[in-house]
Amino acid sequence: LLAAAGQTVAVFNQGYDSPRRRDRGVKRVYLTGAGTGYRIVAEQWIQAPQSAAHLASRTGASAPRS
Repeated sequence: LLAAAGQTVAVFNQGYDSPRRRDRGVKRVYLTGAGTGYRIVAEQWIQAPQSAAHLASRTGASAPRS
């Protein structure tokens, strides 16, 4: 988490699995607010390279960040 001037950015590895699709990548969520709660103002998702995502899913590790 990074916080400054009333805004917070959360950055984390995200994986999605379904019977039809498997994705791995890095998610950034931009938040505003505090005290009584936060509100998402933007999201960004960057897909991991296929080779890194495949390796991470096989080993249980997170895909490397670029």
